[in-house]
Amino acid sequence: MTSSYLSVSSRPPCGGRLRTALQWAISRVMSEPTSLETIEKTLAGVSPGQKAHLLQTVARQLGGAVPGIDATAGVCGGDACIARTRIPVWLLVRARRLGATEAALLQSYPTLRAEDLVNAWAYAQLHTTEIDELIDAHEAA
Repeated sequence: MTSSYLSVSSRPPCGGRLRTALQWAISRVMSEPTSLETIEKTLAGVSPGQKAHLLQTVARQLGGAVPGIDATAGVCGGDACIARTRIPVWLLVRARRLGATEAALLQSYPTLRAEDLVNAWAYAQLHTTEIDELIDAHEAA
């Protein structure tokens, strides 16, 4: 990608405008494809207060997202799965409720890492109703 975010026409607004430099940066990042490296370089020039505001904005947009958990249409019916796998979170939660230990789950699913289980439990805690409904639907099938 070119350095278009530094061009004269795309400089952050100044003067009496209400938008802050951070809001400008967010709009630039959201409107153009960009790399994580570019975002990190841009953040280097942002104040700690603006970074905190950005973090709050990103957290609101992520909602109940949990790192390491992906829900992709066409993969496992769109159910939340462990990233890099096709192992649904609901399946791990169900196994745990039936008495499976984390050690047993890690042994049964060699591609899983302990971190994946931590992420799965966090996701399940945030999305209890969704997980319960999926477990019920699969048991009824």
